[in-house]
Amino acid sequence: MPSTRGRCLNPSPYVDRWDKTLSPLPGNQRPNTDFLVNVSLDNLVFWTYLGNRRVFEPPREHLAQLRAILEADRTLLRAGKLPAKQHIVASVKKHAATHRVALPAGREDEFALWIYQKPNRCPGFRLNHEMFRSLTANDQDGAAASDFTDLAFTFALPYVDAATLDRRARDYCLRACRKLSRLGAAHNYRDRVYNDVVDLLKHTQ
Repeated sequence: MPSTRGRCLNPSPYVDRWDKTLSPLPGNQRPNTDFLVNVSLDNLVFWTYLGNRRVFEPPREHLAQLRAILEADRTLLRAGKLPAKQHIVASVKKHAATHRVALPAGREDEFALWIYQKPNRCPGFRLNHEMFRSLTANDQDGAAASDFTDLAFTFALPYVDAATLDRRARDYCLRACRKLSRLGAAHNYRDRVYNDVVDLLKHTQ
């Protein structure tokens, strides 16, 4: 995470228990399992599911916003006004604002272009961005609620051994992987993407 003094600060992505990794539902500030103590992970998942199943569902209330963003980007792309560098600069700024990450004041574009220069920098973010850009390029495909989950998975793909995506999302992800490989990415993450758990087990046993 950059600081305003040009040095990097060590981010702390850790929480003291799993349920605090979940995004709160509208109106909730804390996990509905916050009252539980000394429980196992499987029980946390179970009680979270019992408390509100919507926690594990895509945020459908934001689907209209995603579709609006996608259509706006497609309009710019069709008009030749969304070159790759410009797109990633806008994306970095948007994600930083959403997640309250302070970028170096006056050097936001410079930081975004630094990420863009090499695909191994912020690989999860870059893979997610290229997957969304691939979706943007397909005028015939509209945004679906499942895209929230699929795009979130691609953020994590460089840091895990395997992930499952449905056929549509996997196609966009593999396109992004091929592009990053051509640009010199250190790893081809396509080898970590599977259709489902059955496919994963078949290729790892």
